[in-house]
Amino acid sequence: MLINIPLNNKLNFNIIKKNDNYFLLVFNKLIFVKYIISVNSSINIFSNFNYINIKLKFFNDYLYIQSIVNTINNNINCYFSKKITFSGKGYKLKRFYKTVKLLKHNFINFYFNTSHINIIYFFNLLIKKLKKTKIIMYSVNKNLLFDVVNLVLKIKRLNVFTQKGLRLSRQLVYKKIGKKSS
Repeated sequence: MLINIPLNNKLNFNIIKKNDNYFLLVFNKLIFVKYIISVNSSINIFSNFNYINIKLKFFNDYLYIQSIVNTINNNINCYFSKKITFSGKGYKLKRFYKTVKLLKHNFINFYFNTSHINIIYFFNLLIKKLKKTKIIMYSVNKNLLFDVVNLVLKIKRLNVFTQKGLRLSRQLVYKKIGKKSS
């Protein structure tokens, strides 16, 4: 059975032989995937074409394994992103990263002039603070990203009269006119 792993210019690979297995690492700047291959199988590398060909010694459903390998390699390069902006006097956010007993806790603390604390824990997300009032979120999983973005946007809804609160970066919002006194 042959498995083909196409690589593009953004992906690198490394092969390590340890005991009875080969470890094929496919990686970019942010993430990696480790394939464990038995020593009995043969690995052919075509560096000019950025292509790896693996011949396995067991029989299995070829199309299923090939589709899994293709989706994993595509997901390494495919990041979905959403940018969130906020406005309001005294609104700010702080990003924390703590390590407690081998657990990594990433969370954002929102300060929006409220009496309660707004903290969001996030896993499998990359969050970058662009400016004082802008953050951008990246994820490989599109559904997870949209769920977290909707959760963040519900913290402080946009007030259509004053234009203060959280919104997506290119979201069109028209300002409503308030009551007019005579």
